Amino acid sequence: MVNEADKMAREYELAMKKAIKEGSIIETSPYHEVIQLYEKVRNLLIEKGWKDQVPIYTNQINIYYEKLEKYNKLKQIEAQKLEKQKAIEEMHKIKEEGTQIANNIEKMKILEETKKKEMEVQIFIKQIDEMVNNAERTAREYEVALRKGQFERSCPYPEIINTYEKIRNMLLERGLKDDAAIYTTQIQAYKEKLVKDKRLRE
Repeated sequence: MVNEADKMAREYELAMKKAIKEGSIIETSPYHEVIQLYEKVRNLLIEKGWKDQVPIYTNQINIYYEKLEKYNKLKQIEAQKLEKQKAIEEMHKIKEEGTQIANNIEKMKILEETKKKEMEVQIFIKQIDEMVNNAERTAREYEVALRKGQFERSCPYPEIINTYEKIRNMLLERGLKDDAAIYTTQIQAYKEKLVKDKRLRE
């Protein structure tokens, strides 16, 4: 029994040294079983009256109790290390998730800003279209009236020129020089029409 107990302890201790080098521990130890075997032998010696040998086994039992206590402490330390590692990993995970959330929020902000700008552009284009349509409709109605001999109608060209100048300024404020140039041409065309209209009325 003693040989069996010692063999179990030696094999375990060799395996434990190897496991520690590899960064782990063996989850169970044979020390409880070894202690039980030594206690069994000690009890047999007491029963037989061989009291002089009893202290030897009592000493061995105490040694294995110490080893068991060291193993339990080591296991506790390893468990704490594992918990600490898990906590660190969880913190990294939370940090990564936080970064991802921040990135998603930033993307959403950019998307919202883009949509807002697109909406502003659409409103701007619609505003210009309405101004142009109103100006051109007014010009057409006036020119039709002139062809019908309705000279009593007031000339809308100054107002139309003013509208196109306003549109041109709005485009220039946005840096749309090419588009603004189109309305410069329109302004010039209506100025020429205004001169002709004045001559017609003289």
